[in-house]
Amino acid sequence: MNDANLTSSNDTAKNRKIDVLAVGVMALIWMAEAYVSNVLWQTKQEPFVTLTWGHLTFPLVSIGLPILWFLVIRRYPLSYLGLKRAERRFWYWIAPLGAPLGFALGIPTYLMITHLLPALGGGGMAGTPPPLGYPLATVLIVEAIKYPLTAAIPHNVAYRGAVFNGVQALGSRWLLPAVLLSTALYVTYHFPFDLSFSAVYFNLIWNLIALFLLIRSKSLYPPIIFHATINIVAIMMSWGYYTFAPQG
Repeated sequence: MNDANLTSSNDTAKNRKIDVLAVGVMALIWMAEAYVSNVLWQTKQEPFVTLTWGHLTFPLVSIGLPILWFLVIRRYPLSYLGLKRAERRFWYWIAPLGAPLGFALGIPTYLMITHLLPALGGGGMAGTPPPLGYPLATVLIVEAIKYPLTAAIPHNVAYRGAVFNGVQALGSRWLLPAVLLSTALYVTYHFPFDLSFSAVYFNLIWNLIALFLLIRSKSLYPPIIFHATINIVAIMMSWGYYTFAPQG
């Protein structure tokens, strides 16, 4: 390797480490936003069609910060964050199947764990009551727009595009640390909203499935499709719970 190539390689490695440091700063901002959104604006507790500052700030910092750093300042291509076509088109069709797979894996194992350790059971993942008084068409349209824009797209750009791709770019040996860091930050983000074992456990499973789709497809679009599917399935299950479960 000549001196020019060695210098270029060293510069690239240095830039990748700076990128990871930048991602760490972003993560701190994302966590602060989650706390403020929940404590001050109570985003998760607001009525169905009510918008709060949290609905704006979360997509803004989750999408805006990675775009500002990687695309504007660093001038990397969109593909660096995974915003490109999947290598094989069938991943777009496989992605929604991750939702039933996640529940099929998650629910039995969750029940087994909480049976062995009863203290971990209870609370969390019940979601929100159904928005009564709205036409069904309105409900479906709002949900189809709200969840991709306020959850699926921001989460994937932040925790899979910026965090996972940013760390994994350090080299092949960083694949496992990238998976662990992406999952830890994604799960931790939800703490201000729900600190129950069920929320932690299922969000861990969701992120691992999303990362599998990202790694195999080399694109953020299948994980986004999967995440949106999970959101819709979860909200429907939540409404069913509140509609049919005995209320104490």
